[in-house]
Amino acid sequence: MNARNTLLLIASAAMMLVAAPTSAQEYVPGEVTNSDKRPDGWDFSLSLGGNVNLTANKDVVGQANGNSWTLGGNVKGGADYVAGNHESRNILTLNEVFTKTPNIDEFVRTVDEFVLESIYYYRFESVPWFGPFVRLRLDTSFFEGFDVREAPVQYSIARVDDPDNPELVASDRLRLTDNFQPLFIKESIGLFARPISKKFLDVEFRLGAGAQQVFADGLLVIDDDEDTDPIEVVERSSFQQAGGEAVFIAKGALVGKRVSYSLTAEALMPFIDTSAAAEEEDKSLTERTNIDVTGKLSFKLVSWASLDYQLRVQRVPQIQEDYQIQNTFLLTFAFTLLESDIDANE
Repeated sequence: MNARNTLLLIASAAMMLVAAPTSAQEYVPGEVTNSDKRPDGWDFSLSLGGNVNLTANKDVVGQANGNSWTLGGNVKGGADYVAGNHESRNILTLNEVFTKTPNIDEFVRTVDEFVLESIYYYRFESVPWFGPFVRLRLDTSFFEGFDVREAPVQYSIARVDDPDNPELVASDRLRLTDNFQPLFIKESIGLFARPISKKFLDVEFRLGAGAQQVFADGLLVIDDDEDTDPIEVVERSSFQQAGGEAVFIAKGALVGKRVSYSLTAEALMPFIDTSAAAEEEDKSLTERTNIDVTGKLSFKLVSWASLDYQLRVQRVPQIQEDYQIQNTFLLTFAFTLLESDIDANE
């Protein structure tokens, strides 16, 4: 499935999710009832999760003999504050998954996500679903990243300071990223609209100015040409961007909160760009636009276990021109340390 078809699939799913619940009952856009309003004060939440999978093969056609392991864990936290028309939402997300196969006898990270985000909203008294916002977000990975092979291969690394004379390295593993790399720090300011705010469907739009600083010095990206023997690798450097930003969020819970979903899509069109891609004359503003789409679907089996699927489609052309597509399907065991007061009362 290519990136365009994936995005079309996400958009179609979003339209179905939006259309289904709204057709089930009459709803006035922008209407805020007392049951939908968050009470004033702090609201904290914190949960820990883990997942494990073991596959053992012996004389299976087309499969290597041995054990395949998948181990993972996650932390989700929130600290929200409401005072009248002022609202602050703060989240922490840590998601790690490692895989070990008979062909590669070491655990290799397959998912590594660490996010800190803080958003401030002010809701106008006359239009409580509309107002200004300010956002600060940190997005990175905890651990080093490696390209691991069954046998030694030859890498051709084009360094930033001398791209015409690539460095040749023969190895069965190549370090691509350091800890906390790449590190994205994002700032946004603008206007938001939350025309629908229901348990089964919460929709939010944000439009404004955005900026990001990307720390990526020494980061390596595989940009291989299949027609040549060496595996081509390109080194990247840090850059800054600023421009117009748009965000769409839809989320909700159905079937007595046993099914939950979310879709987040955001784009940053950089009018100011210090990356190497901005210096290329054939790169238009649209081709340099950053896109990040994340869809999540969760089925709660029991209070402490759920079946979770996540699809992330990301495009950061300043680092890698191709769309980065990641599918994750896991059985997750969760333990709630702090339950949100809003969730507890529903």
